Amino acid sequence: MEIEGMKSGRRPKDPALTESIYNHQTENLRRARESGDPAKIFHREEEMAADFQGLRDVSAIEAQISSTRNTREVKDALKREKKREARIDELESNFYGAYRRVLAAIFAPGAGDYERRQAIAGLRLPDLLRSKKDKADTEEGIAAERILSGVMIHSIEDGAEFRARGDSAHVLVDMQIASECAPENGYVLFRLARAYALNKDAKNALATLGQSIAKGFDDLDALENDPDLAPLHSQPEFQDAVASLKKKLAAPSTPAN
Repeated sequence: MEIEGMKSGRRPKDPALTESIYNHQTENLRRARESGDPAKIFHREEEMAADFQGLRDVSAIEAQISSTRNTREVKDALKREKKREARIDELESNFYGAYRRVLAAIFAPGAGDYERRQAIAGLRLPDLLRSKKDKADTEEGIAAERILSGVMIHSIEDGAEFRARGDSAHVLVDMQIASECAPENGYVLFRLARAYALNKDAKNALATLGQSIAKGFDDLDALENDPDLAPLHSQPEFQDAVASLKKKLAAPSTPAN
């Protein structure tokens, strides 16, 4: 952002800051070169030349780009990269076609809880989580990671809109989908707990609150003051959750190794 601001004139040029950022990017380029991936190296060099053009001398990087642009190694790597991205795009496109059909089924008039749960199961989000973990550097793994992130964000944003409209049933469905995309994310689980509370499902709301704290949720103010959770305040499980989070926040942090 600082480099963009200096290039656009929104902030004064700062040679010291420019050099600091350049050195950081040089380290990223070094790691790219260590990876041995010609396409990654070429893209990193192009990005650096473009980012720092007009702010410092980039002639050495530009010379490197010129010397490798038309080599067989770089051309073949870029061709493989393009083919790989096309496959990833295809996998994403196939999923989102099914995703739109599932959403239509979930929110169809007359759809009950059973039909909604079946429709969500049809998204096979646990399969995507496994692909993300077990096939991280493959087309399938990369597509799975992008899909899970995109669906989670869409569901959270969609749920916020339905919450503002007072449509608690839709909020719950969106948060159930989001939590399947990120089952280890305490903040997503907190949103799911809040959705259960909105739907007067105290049992699941309280259980999910406990899970959210166990998996990293640490916003005590939100836990104590979110109006959606107010109906739970008298429940012993809610008071236990508050006490658990206070204890967790009061504990000394463990220094990183």
